[in-house]
This record gives sequence, structure tokens and C-alpha cells, in this order.
Amino acid sequence: ATSVSQTFAVTKAALTIKADDKTKAYNDPLPAFTATYTGLVSGDTPSSLGLSLNWNTSATPTSPVSATPYSITVSGPASTANYQISYSPGTLAVIQATPVITWNTPSPVALGAVLDTTQLNATANTAGTFVYTPPSGTVMNTPGNNTLSVTFTPLDTKNYTSAQAS
Repeated sequence: ATSVSQTFAVTKAALTIKADDKTKAYNDPLPAFTATYTGLVSGDTPSSLGLSLNWNTSATPTSPVSATPYSITVSGPASTANYQISYSPGTLAVIQATPVITWNTPSPVALGAVLDTTQLNATANTAGTFVYTPPSGTVMNTPGNNTLSVTFTPLDTKNYTSAQAS
């Protein structure tokens, strides 16, 4: 029998790197961007490729909810020794932030005391209005523990939700 040699080509595997979709609240820092790799072969892992990826988005911590979604693009080398690489964008959704209400527990009041700004003095990390229950001017005529609560409505209702505390 005669031996015959054949030549054939081994092409690079197709690898797609897609930026993962992310969500963040208004005024929060941008999240860490990550990617999903599709097409890895021969036991390769994202870390074994040693790629340096570049990330880009037009979003900032104060990007408004109304412009959602924002594109997240990922880029890097077009190929490696074993892969032909394509890149696919992801999206960043900016959702409404929940205001942070700061309200120290009021000191006890005497029976018959009138609620005022001494007790009803909550603050928030954004401008808005506070509605207290019971409201300012209420005469505290029930002995024992009483619950005070507040509902905060931000002026910027597009980027912030309402919040409650008690």
C-alpha cells in the first residue's frame, strides 16, 4: 500500500464576546462591566485568553432614568492565535433611586405635648416634601409608645421614588 499525505487547514474558532446587560440606580456609581464568551474551545476560559478588554458607555452616575437604556460597548483585539473575535454590545438600565431618609428617634414627650419640628425633623438625600403621620400640631394624648411615620416625595420624581420611614 502506498501512503498518501493530505494537507488541510485548521481555521480559527469564532468567539463572540458580549457585554452583559447591567442595571443601576440613579446617582449610584457605574457597575463593574462583565462579558459572556460564546465559542470557547479546547478547555479555554475567559481568563486563560488573557485579553485586555475596553469598556465604554455614555452613562454616568447621574445619567437620567428617562434616557434608559444606555449602550455598553466592549472592544479588544480582533483575533488571537486560536480565535477570530467579534464583539456585541450590552445595555445599562438606569432605574429610579430610593431616597435615603435620615430620622433620629425622637426623645419621649410628655402627655399632652404637641408634635412639632422637634420630633418631625426627617431629612433626605434629595429635595422633596415630607408628610408625617400624625401631622405637626397633633396633641399626644395617648400614653405609651406611639408610632410616628413619614412619607417622602422627591421633587425629582423621574429619577427618585417616594420613600417611607417610621
